Amino acid sequence: MPSNYAISRQERIYLLNETTFGTIPAVGNTNACRHISSGLTAVVNNYARPDKTGTRSQVIGVLGRKSATWSLSQSLAGSGAPGTVPDCNPILVALFGSQPVTSAGVSNTYSLSDPSPIPSISMYSFRTPSTITQRVVLGGVVAEATFQMGQNIATWSASGTGIWCLDTANFGT
Repeated sequence: MPSNYAISRQERIYLLNETTFGTIPAVGNTNACRHISSGLTAVVNNYARPDKTGTRSQVIGVLGRKSATWSLSQSLAGSGAPGTVPDCNPILVALFGSQPVTSAGVSNTYSLSDPSPIPSISMYSFRTPSTITQRVVLGGVVAEATFQMGQNIATWSASGTGIWCLDTANFGT
């Protein structure tokens, strides 16, 4: 973990649907969303080689497939205006497989679909100050979603995998 990584309450999450799997779209202020917690992590597996060397020393491991995991928890709340999609729309589109049917000024309805290709998202995490590690997961797909009702404030969370988690510690610009 880089030394400039810190937990910050001044974190902003930006969600975008990818038009092409694994291609990071440009982010704008309209893509921001409120959240409770988030996790964006790069995953690099290290595999031990089973080769015999004729000595007691083992062969150095081999780096395996690289990927990412992500998670996001939010209050279950609309956008504030009836009939406009919520901030978390990119994740809901990736979860349900289709854009919502919108009744202007009334509601949005998500229906299960089996699209091809599977919808993917990019998730940006920007923190203040700018010297803290900034991250983006590309090619994110939803693996799981949980909705918690019957409490004072309903919440929901989603998690999944991605192609990679790029951060400023590995890519400075």
